[in-house]
Amino acid sequence: MSPHKNKLILQMATALNHHHFMDKTDFVFINNIGDPLNESEFKSIHPKFIVENYSLQMDLFENCTIRQMHAFCKIHPEYKVLYMHTKGVTYETSHPFFAGIQSWIKYFMFCLVENADICTDYLDIYDVVGTNYQKDSENPHHYSGNFWWANASYLNTLDVSRLRDKYDAEFWILQNPKALWYNIYKLEHMYQVDYPKSNYEERVNLRFRENILYCKFGTSGIGLCNQLYSLVNTMVIGSVLKGNTLIIVDDFMGDLNSNQYHDASTILDFPRINKAMKEYGVTILSKQAVQIESIQIHYGQCHANLVDITPQIMERFYTKNRLCIPKGTSLNEILGYDPCENVRKQIYFTYIINGFIFHETRDEVRLFLHEDMEIDFINWEKKPWLSPTSITDCKGRTESFNLFLSNVCFSPIYEKYANLFVSSKNRGGSKINVIHLRLEEDAIPFWSSINGISCESYEDAIVKQYINSIQAHIDPHDSLSVILSMNTENRVTKWMTENKYEFVQMDKTMITGREVNAIVDLLISKKCNNVFIGNINPYNYHGSTFSYAILNALRYTSVKKICIDNDDIYHPPYILKEEI
Repeated sequence: MSPHKNKLILQMATALNHHHFMDKTDFVFINNIGDPLNESEFKSIHPKFIVENYSLQMDLFENCTIRQMHAFCKIHPEYKVLYMHTKGVTYETSHPFFAGIQSWIKYFMFCLVENADICTDYLDIYDVVGTNYQKDSENPHHYSGNFWWANASYLNTLDVSRLRDKYDAEFWILQNPKALWYNIYKLEHMYQVDYPKSNYEERVNLRFRENILYCKFGTSGIGLCNQLYSLVNTMVIGSVLKGNTLIIVDDFMGDLNSNQYHDASTILDFPRINKAMKEYGVTILSKQAVQIESIQIHYGQCHANLVDITPQIMERFYTKNRLCIPKGTSLNEILGYDPCENVRKQIYFTYIINGFIFHETRDEVRLFLHEDMEIDFINWEKKPWLSPTSITDCKGRTESFNLFLSNVCFSPIYEKYANLFVSSKNRGGSKINVIHLRLEEDAIPFWSSINGISCESYEDAIVKQYINSIQAHIDPHDSLSVILSMNTENRVTKWMTENKYEFVQMDKTMITGREVNAIVDLLISKKCNNVFIGNINPYNYHGSTFSYAILNALRYTSVKKICIDNDDIYHPPYILKEEI
């Protein structure tokens, strides 16, 4: 047992109370292994401390605490949880690592305790918030040091059955490859380096205010609305972050079947979207429009001595939109001297892209021994692209999701197509209905499987739902129905013809691309002023993403909305007249 364990844990407890953390939390649970702790010492600091002397067995490591926390999260999924531990407690005070470990803990406390309000706000959209994110070929990705915030609803989904060895706990939190995680900042080799707070305080504060997100807009196999969902969910994430968030958007896929891609700025009206998103601190930008406007590079330690090495580095290693300093480069040799002798140094980048300022900090030893050092807006495959294509990815922030979805504006050329179509077909100014049919070849087997019935039975049921809804809610004599479907000849349109319902469909040959045609259909649907029939459960959002986009566009109108639940095809349609 380390003789300074009690001192260390009491220091951490005192720091929690000093930073008023205890006033913001329900309790702090200390799970102790080894010699028992005196709970009264902690209660004297603050009554919210709870001490569990779990075991005398030291080789349980952090794993027993992870298991305890996991069990708590199963029962209380609504909590936001901070996980900490007595980092480096087995090292004696005389060990060369001791000073570095002490500064490591102080660094964690600054990021996660002093900035607890920001961290917990970020858990409104992220699963995990931590610092010192590490990704290398030797180990699973993790937060080096293993201090982090997380949602209990995420923690309780993780597997604790494989927690055995000392380092299993460190690799546990990010074991889910779909986890949405946020890294605050990164300091290298903290065992060896005693970082003072003045080294990182300003840079951490800048990190919280400067964010770049990368939205994977077009991805093979997803249609228009999944692409829009990816964008909107990324905008929701950006709206939660502090300061300003720049979202760099990948190319738009114009046709799902041929993987035909377009510069997103030719599809979306970026200026109009950005005007609507300004109050949320979010700006979107096509990756094709990204421009590095300037880069400044300083070398040394910001709390000791810094040297501007911008001219030497830019001349040697910069090409348009990409700075790449090769692995093995000695910055001391380039500079001609060492600005901080016998000290591990950092490289500080300040760069501007399209008017947005960003700061990054890198490590000289990592450059010399391990990897190239890049500010790269050319090789996009290296970026951490987000592709959150489900409405559930907004983590309950559905009001923001719906608002931002309604803020998505398309290029004026598509609005022109939609306006021309409606004006040419509705010359008498009659009522306009919109009917979204999902009878395409991909839809029938998908929803028949969900319903557990044959394709034939499902098709019969969905056709019956459409026809019954049309009969019940649309008068064939006083309105025009716009049919939205890639399958223009089907049993429903045949029935409508036989029963003298006036309807029209967009000519799908006028514009190239399945998803581009869907844009025009979506814009046409906004002209609906009477009845909308679609494929969506309005309460759990299951069904067609395209129908949901239409429903959202008509949310605050007097249009009667008939919603067929494709997942439960025999359920009567939901009929909505007011806002939902």
